[in-house]
Amino acid sequence: MKKINDNPWELLEIPISGKVSSKRLNSQNPYDFYIGRNTEGKYLLIFSLNSVILDNTPVSIQMNGIDIKKEFIDNKNSICLILKDVSDWQIFKKICVDVCEYSAQASEERNAVKSFYNRLLYWQYFLNKSRENVLSKEEQIGLSGELIFLEKFVLKKYSALDAVNYWTGCEKDTQDFSINNKRIEIKTTISPSKEEVQISSLEQLYTLNCQLELAVILLGKSSSDHADSFSLYSLADRIACKLKEQSIPAFDLFLSKLASAGFILDGCCNDDFYIFNTISCYHVLSGFPRLTPENISLGIKKVKYILDLEKCTSWIFNSNEILD
Repeated sequence: MKKINDNPWELLEIPISGKVSSKRLNSQNPYDFYIGRNTEGKYLLIFSLNSVILDNTPVSIQMNGIDIKKEFIDNKNSICLILKDVSDWQIFKKICVDVCEYSAQASEERNAVKSFYNRLLYWQYFLNKSRENVLSKEEQIGLSGELIFLEKFVLKKYSALDAVNYWTGCEKDTQDFSINNKRIEIKTTISPSKEEVQISSLEQLYTLNCQLELAVILLGKSSSDHADSFSLYSLADRIACKLKEQSIPAFDLFLSKLASAGFILDGCCNDDFYIFNTISCYHVLSGFPRLTPENISLGIKKVKYILDLEKCTSWIFNSNEILD
């Protein structure tokens, strides 16, 4: 399974009735994972268990294109993933390798089963999104800005798990970061650009009983050979690696939040590279130019508007103070 284009299931024979043909996925894994084929020729991933009682394991995960079943295979309780359409074998292979490697970190089989299901939840977020929800170019740029702020500011002040918990933009919250009694909205633009950003709702620059800040991140287009350049993939991967070293719960939560935002670390690099130029921060206080539910006519439910940053200089402050 070293070459990404190799289909390991094609090397397995379709078995006779009532049987499953299988091959161990990774001999170095402490737990028993096998790829397999059933009598219908379907592709399988089999997690063969020695001691865990499957009646107490969750069954609520629903994944597009993949069935998840509890089976009794070769005289052992097993968790079985069944690919519905064999033409989707490449993404299925990625999922199989990923969930097995992730589960291998567990200290005992019971915890490996929990890790296995948790990792399937991560993939569920991604697979169950419709094609219409694939990130647009603008959404990729916006997510890049949120991740830059997470890496350069939030992770430098707070613990890994707290920092990831504070990131709420991926959950379609009103603002992108919710840190104690402070809310921070991130806007990302590409240089050269006008001194303006788009505000996409009445609530984006509005909050009750909380301090609200606006952070505008300016990126420059770049290339992969620039020392400080990054793509959305490389940025997310860099953060994930740091989190994995510091806190597995934070790492797991980060990947789940990425997936819920419509992005997954599946090994496919983004070809658009950028460099971080500047960040400008604004106190959103009384008098700041904005539309809110309190200052707009009754009957208007949804708005989008352009904020002229040149008219906001009275509220600008040093970015080093944004998390104070």
